Amino acid sequence: MWTIIFTSQFAFALAVLVNALQQHEVRDPAVLFNQCACVAGALLMASLWAPLFKEERNWTFVLASILLVATAAMTSVGAVASKPFFMDEWYTMFGGISTTFFAGWTLVAAGLSVGIVTRINNRGMNAPEPKDTKGTSSYFPLVLSILAAVLAIVFANPIFPVPLLLTLPFVPGIVKDWWVWLPAIICAIGIGTGIAMVYVYQEYPF
Repeated sequence: MWTIIFTSQFAFALAVLVNALQQHEVRDPAVLFNQCACVAGALLMASLWAPLFKEERNWTFVLASILLVATAAMTSVGAVASKPFFMDEWYTMFGGISTTFFAGWTLVAAGLSVGIVTRINNRGMNAPEPKDTKGTSSYFPLVLSILAAVLAIVFANPIFPVPLLLTLPFVPGIVKDWWVWLPAIICAIGIGTGIAMVYVYQEYPF
């Protein structure tokens, strides 16, 4: 996921640079500035996460979790500001999609991080891994899927739930546990409705 995010953001930065060197005017420079500012801040915060997480102490896990939640919030603001499916320039649309993918993945990462902190507080730092996944289900995927679907529908951006939908197949117990299938269904509904909202807003702008 991070490879996709970093590669696409680097390509977007190059496209913006080339456009600036060619002195092409951007239709809505405020949108581009807000998006880039949010992404820059989010990347800075994300870069601080790994050193904190590797310390493997209670307070560093908590601080790393707070950083990821703040990163998710900032990237979500950038994704909403970018309005990728309502921009004329191809590279601003590409950048908006990349930023939304970034936002969707940081929502997942923030949920995982909060789950880690919760598990450490409940079981201790060096608690053994369970031998099976029975009784270890979490409602984080359900909460995240609802949040991502709401963002996709309200802001007409169907990319928000995609990272979570791609992540859910790797959750243990996906075949038998409703708490994995239900978030997947909600993500699919969010993506489909988000696509419909793009069409509605394009045909009937408010």
